[in-house]
Amino acid sequence: MGDLVWIKEKIDLSLFSLINDDYIYLDLPYYTNVGDILIWKGTEEFLKKNSYKCLYRASIETYIKQKISKNVIILMQGGGNFGDLWRRHIEFTLKIIKEYPDNRIIILPQTVHYEDSDVMMNDAHIFSGHKNMTICARDNNSFELLNKYYSKNKIILVPDMAFYISSDFLERYSAKEENKSLFFKRKDKEYLEYDYKKWIDNSVSLEEHEWPSMEKKNWLRKFFRN
Repeated sequence: MGDLVWIKEKIDLSLFSLINDDYIYLDLPYYTNVGDILIWKGTEEFLKKNSYKCLYRASIETYIKQKISKNVIILMQGGGNFGDLWRRHIEFTLKIIKEYPDNRIIILPQTVHYEDSDVMMNDAHIFSGHKNMTICARDNNSFELLNKYYSKNKIILVPDMAFYISSDFLERYSAKEENKSLFFKRKDKEYLEYDYKKWIDNSVSLEEHEWPSMEKKNWLRKFFRN
């Protein structure tokens, strides 16, 4: 609990003073990745402590350009989609940058990953053209990369917003398991081969799972097609 309190205090110190006016909150995860939904939940709990109003919320699919004054802040959902792996999210952010050149934009804590350096440099060029952009990195590697290539923007290191979820909320969904180990095994393009079993005690029962919603996604797609 002590570590969680410290992490929340770090988020408060990093972001609270930046969100000093009404805001709109974009790129919400209206999809089946529970990890991103937990980040959304943590962000909403953080924003409840702020006295300013959320004027509009939207996902990529539901977004409609808003007529807002220049003092309104634009918050972009955090997560692990800054780069060229999950391209539609960064392309949406690039669109927002062009549509709101005079509004302050805050990219909430992200992991940054590019496989194509040319794509990264093109993105960095567009980001650098915005005069009031703050990008939050949620890990040291992303922080270093952003400082190197996105140096014209304000770069800060901030913990993942999922850590802001209250313990009371999480305990509602907790279940006690004994003598089991769980390996969270991605089944999408973020999966990497890793010999994790060498770290597991052979006397312990091992289960491998993706987020339940992701494991059932293919079944759901088949169901809705029929």
